[in-house]
Amino acid sequence: ASSPETLSLQCLMSNGSHDEHETPPAFKAALFHLLIPFAMLALSLLVDVATVAVQRRKHKAMSARLSVADSLLSNAMVAAFLFLPTVVRTLFGLFACVPIDQPAVAPAKAAAVGLFWASDPSMQCFHGMHKAWALGLGVPFVFLICVCLPAGIVYKTVANHKKLDDPGFIHNWGSLYLSFKPQFCFFEGVIALSTIILVAIS
Repeated sequence: ASSPETLSLQCLMSNGSHDEHETPPAFKAALFHLLIPFAMLALSLLVDVATVAVQRRKHKAMSARLSVADSLLSNAMVAAFLFLPTVVRTLFGLFACVPIDQPAVAPAKAAAVGLFWASDPSMQCFHGMHKAWALGLGVPFVFLICVCLPAGIVYKTVANHKKLDDPGFIHNWGSLYLSFKPQFCFFEGVIALSTIILVAIS
């Protein structure tokens, strides 16, 4: 019988070896999910640059010139939104630990006492490689996605509320607020935070 894990990334990324120095498939799968938005960001930037080049050839005097920084940030937010549930689930998954054995009374002996990573129960949580990945990759990304993203949306829309009708601002940031009334231009940040909370408690 087939199972949902038949074509899981961990199975596809595993080469069957048991080298202790090799990155476990669970970490490879997590890294793959976290890098997808960056791949999309790179692709969208290439498309954006090509579009600007064509527009400048057709219209040498552009009324609203694109800012590279604004284009980069707006594309990054779009990529983050598209993959937000997957990225958040992957990030919180780095900290998902389960107890396996409880301390036993002699002469019985528990084989695995403590918390172990749910994605790879052979790894004890916050020891060795798991500690390095959770603290080195998980904590910075959680701060970036779960705190900076919603706060950045609120700041960008509220701080520029007088530019909401500007064609250049609409081109770069319109996807964040055009669906809402001007007084609720920041609401996309609330939606992002709600999505993060729902994924965290699911």
